[in-house]
Amino acid sequence: MIFHETMPYFPWMEPNLARLPGVQPMQGADFLRQDEVFAGQMALRDSLILQNPSAVHGLLDKARFAAAELYDIVLKEISLNPAYHIGTNTVRRPDGVLVDLNPDAPLLTLGRLVQEDLCILQNDTDEHVLTAAILCFPASWTLDQKLGRPMGRIHKPVHSYTPDMAARVHRMMEVIRPGHGLWRMNFLTYAACTTPAPRTRRATKVIILTSHLCAASGKVSFAFPKLWQWCSQSTLT
Repeated sequence: MIFHETMPYFPWMEPNLARLPGVQPMQGADFLRQDEVFAGQMALRDSLILQNPSAVHGLLDKARFAAAELYDIVLKEISLNPAYHIGTNTVRRPDGVLVDLNPDAPLLTLGRLVQEDLCILQNDTDEHVLTAAILCFPASWTLDQKLGRPMGRIHKPVHSYTPDMAARVHRMMEVIRPGHGLWRMNFLTYAACTTPAPRTRRATKVIILTSHLCAASGKVSFAFPKLWQWCSQSTLT
């Protein structure tokens, strides 16, 4: 497990984040973060993407144009970060690792450049559908369960995702405009500390969802000798 020394937010303690859906306006283009566990998380992402890409990557045909657009957006953003060195065909990350640029595999390339998981949601009449993703750090789900599914099906196991909540989320996503993104935080408590933490079911407007994982340990007085707090900050742009 890769732990952070500090948490950027404590969503269970802050009313504006704890109250569902807990969405806040994003300040500027603040959807890519680089923190103290960059090197550790990126090494794990490299391993997952290079050794088992089909488990962490999915791209439907309808999302190819959106994935290419996202590729250009992320490369532009990291070019503004002096810790990245952008070459003609390669990028040197802040941890010194050299990554080949491959626009024909946009999400697989981006997944090795930034800490965030990147998901593409496209409007399909009544709901937004997950049409592409590079997803290394899911919390209790797997990409093959959700790819190609609408938001309602994606959140079916979530008791708090009621029809009313689904309608509110859909309206919120419908009004997102370029340059005016939104963000929220999820938090889950685990008795076991593993990263990633997938779980299978058995055990044309485009929305880009980025998710930045923060994990910290916390001692409790009873029930379990130790619990592990898993937080992810999700941004909709």
